[in-house]
Formats: sequence, C-alpha cells, structure tokens
Amino acid sequence: MICLSGGLDSTLVAFLASKQFNNIDVVSAVLKDQQFGNEKSSTSYDFTQAKKIGKELKVNFNTIYIETNKILKDLPKILRAAQDWRDYNVHCAVLNYYIGEYISKNFNKNEYIVLTGDFMNEAFADYTSEFVEGNEYYKQPNFSQKVRQRFFLNGLDSSDREIGIFSSFGLSCIQPYSFVLDHYKLLTNDDLSEGEVKYNINGSLLPKLLLNKINKRKVRAQVGDSNGGILGYFIKQGITEDNLRKIFSKAFNINQKFLSDFIQIGVYKI
Repeated sequence: MICLSGGLDSTLVAFLASKQFNNIDVVSAVLKDQQFGNEKSSTSYDFTQAKKIGKELKVNFNTIYIETNKILKDLPKILRAAQDWRDYNVHCAVLNYYIGEYISKNFNKNEYIVLTGDFMNEAFADYTSEFVEGNEYYKQPNFSQKVRQRFFLNGLDSSDREIGIFSSFGLSCIQPYSFVLDHYKLLTNDDLSEGEVKYNINGSLLPKLLLNKINKRKVRAQVGDSNGGILGYFIKQGITEDNLRKIFSKAFNINQKFLSDFIQIGVYKI
C-alpha cells in the first residue's frame, strides 16, 4: 500500500514498486468538503494529480475522504501515536492517522506493508514557509542549503509522524528513501541550491510521460487544496502549536516545561 500525494517523492516510490510487485494499491487522502461533500473534495489539485498518476501506473486507487469533524476528537490519540506536538509533524500525522485507519479497516494488515515517500524534502532541504492570509506558517531557518539539509535530517530523529501512527494500527511501514539517505548527504551546498536538483536527479528515474503529470508545486502533504488542507483546517479552528503542546501534555500527563528540554532543534536531549 503506497501513500500517493501527487508529488515526485511518492510517485517515484509507486513507480518503482509497480515494477517489482503485482496488484499494487495506492491511497490518497483529502479533506471532505463539509458544504459540498465528496464531489467537491475530489477537485483538490493534489488529489486530482494523484489520481492521474495512479491511472497511468495502472494501480488500484483508494480514496479517503477525511471527515473534519472527527479530527478534534481524535487529536489526543494522534498526538500519542506520533509522540509529537509540533504543528508540522502533527499535521502530517493527522493525514497518516486516517490513512492507517482506512487500511486497517479495509485490508488484511498481515498482507500489506505501507510505503511512503517521506525524507526527500529533508534530503533536498526544499521546504518553504507557507503563507495563509498574510500569516507565515512552518517558518524556515535562514541557513545555507547544506546546513538546512543537516538540520532537517537531524530533526527526523524525533519524528514518529509515520511509523508511530501506522504502528498504532498494527501496520508495518517502510520508508524507502531512508535506505539511501547517505547518498543524498553527498550533495554539496551548490548542488542543493540548484532549483531543479530533485527533479534532475530523482525525476530522471521516471518515464517522461509520468514525470509530466507530477505536481511540481507539491512539497507538503498538509497543504493539498485551495483551502489550505490540514494546515488550513487547524488555522480555521484556531489550533496553534501552543494548543497542541497543552493537549500533548495532558495526553501524556507531563508538564509543558519538560517538553522544552525533551526536544531541542529537532533532536532528543533527554
């Protein structure tokens, strides 16, 4: 089962998997439009691109419509499974939670392994800030690309946004890019500063027809539609990282001051 977002990273995983295995399933998640329902949700740009890619790969395409009214109720469980309160990782974890829930309800977990396209944004340090109504979210460090790469990769040490979530449903998760990170660490600052470096390297592994279907604007799975996706939902609900920290502290019965010392600059300190 491959998590397909419509971007290069997950598409490459899906393509290579389709060359090795038969009867591949992919899954794509989108927030359900509360006013217009699933039909409106299906017009999400990321979802549309993912569906085109799934069709091109001739794989079984599974759609998940996330009921937004469930998110707040499930949030403590999501924070516990992800072992995280930081907004970016929590927003990732929300998507993965409902993907994991869907797979566990509709497939035999002993017959499926979840594959994801995680780690490539860290390897290429291609994250950018997101702006919603003039406000900046996921603010990025102002370092050289090589330092940013090291910062992002080190930060993976304290993230359980995928494996922790899927494990909570009894699902095994493999992150294929984790096996080749050492190769990407060889990229120089000049390499990483080239705007198309990821597409020049990883994109060269895809057929041109498939590459042309990829959403080049795609970086974050959390911002997947015109309403801002998961990020937009949390903004509308007024749920900030401070709120998430409080919910996390309550879920684990620990004080908030401990959290400041527990993780620093993305790395465990205790």
